[in-house]
Amino acid sequence: MSLLHLAPKIVAGSALAGFGLAFGKDVYRKTKKNLILVIALSVLAFTLYGLFISSVWIARNYRTWIGSIIKKLGALVALVGCNAATAFIVLFLAVSVAGAGAPEGGQDASEVVSAVVLPLAQVGLAVQAVIVISGLIVGFVQRKRRQVAWEAERNNELFFAEHGFEVLDEDNFRDDQGNRFRLMNVFSGELEFMAEGRRGKRGYIEFDKNGAYTNWSGLTNIR
Repeated sequence: MSLLHLAPKIVAGSALAGFGLAFGKDVYRKTKKNLILVIALSVLAFTLYGLFISSVWIARNYRTWIGSIIKKLGALVALVGCNAATAFIVLFLAVSVAGAGAPEGGQDASEVVSAVVLPLAQVGLAVQAVIVISGLIVGFVQRKRRQVAWEAERNNELFFAEHGFEVLDEDNFRDDQGNRFRLMNVFSGELEFMAEGRRGKRGYIEFDKNGAYTNWSGLTNIR
């Protein structure tokens, strides 16, 4: 991660949203039909996750209008695909459950549909709607935080330019005196750098609550 983006990322943090499924050992001791159900449930978990993430991407803001159009269109395609796949799998599971629970001797198809398939399908649609709405809300909530992070990154670019710093790689930079500094520690509101070839010397960059760099200590002793 670039030093220019490091502090904003630290302040913003990250959230990993996901869905998991657990299956008992007895599932794998049953018939081939149960294995198909396990696969269907696994794919369902993936498509539900896709619904959430694509909804987030649709609602998010982006740095450029070109990037916004491309990413939102891509997210919309993914949303439609995941929605269709989820609906198909839910219908498949509903029919499977209805068939497994039907009494021997058969049951009128219309009764099975009205008693089992339709309620399960309705629940599936409701879950889809909740996930999509949740994703959109998360995406909208992220807008302000993302904008603040971009502003902090622009500030950090100016900060480095004003101090004559040259970014060498993700952890190292060189000041206008030719001293090389390597990132050592990340503290609350401060980055500590070791001055290479200068025993006991350090450099400290302070940053504010948004991750914008505010002060450079220069070459100094260990605090």
